[in-house]
Amino acid sequence: MQEELTVRVEHPELPAIRWNEAEVQQNLTEMLAAYTGRVYTPETIKDAKADRAAVNKLDKQLSDAARSAKAFYMKPLEEFLQSAKQMQGQCKAVSGAIDQQVKAVEEAERQDKADDLRTVYADCIGELREMIPFDRLLVPQWLNKTYDLEKASRELRKSVETRREELRLIRENCGEDTEACTTEYLRELNLNAALVEHSRRQNARDAQRRAEAERMAAERAQATAPVVIPPTDEERQIAAEAFQTAQANAA
Repeated sequence: MQEELTVRVEHPELPAIRWNEAEVQQNLTEMLAAYTGRVYTPETIKDAKADRAAVNKLDKQLSDAARSAKAFYMKPLEEFLQSAKQMQGQCKAVSGAIDQQVKAVEEAERQDKADDLRTVYADCIGELREMIPFDRLLVPQWLNKTYDLEKASRELRKSVETRREELRLIRENCGEDTEACTTEYLRELNLNAALVEHSRRQNARDAQRRAEAERMAAERAQATAPVVIPPTDEERQIAAEAFQTAQANAA
């Protein structure tokens, strides 16, 4: 590393601007005293215009002098600002180059740590390798430089055993839905999602069984019900006539 360099900016006392301030001020004071409240007549209007031109000329000279002085004092400042800005750009370029190297080293360290954890994974994953790849169990935080490798290895082994135990619970509790529930579990490695899927399928089967039982009961009831033969038109006519006759006899 190079010896540390400190940017030093000297601030010398700026020289005062030398100009005939007193002479100009005296002239303006006399002009103010002479022209304040002065009344021009048609005969003196020409003099008034000449006086106005003289005052405006003095005002322009003051403006030009101020602009010239500002440019004189601003020039070294602008040159310094331009140089500083250019060097700041170079600082960013150097910092960017160093940053790339730092990131490359840090990424190599993360990759080495991931390889170590991959070895731990291979040692304990067993029959779950095809179902749960290493990347699904890897927690990015484990690869941080500040995260202890031994702690990360233990948490990885615990994660593997937790998945193994959850899959065992699915096999023991989901019965005929084991395969479907296992598929659901592997989507997000979520045991609750697998059990919810089992419950959904079980409820669907129960509803189907109830519907089938109700259908069979309805069929049995229909088979045992008496057959009702509707009367013919002639029978309905005879019944109507008999009703009328009975009503007449009652009257």
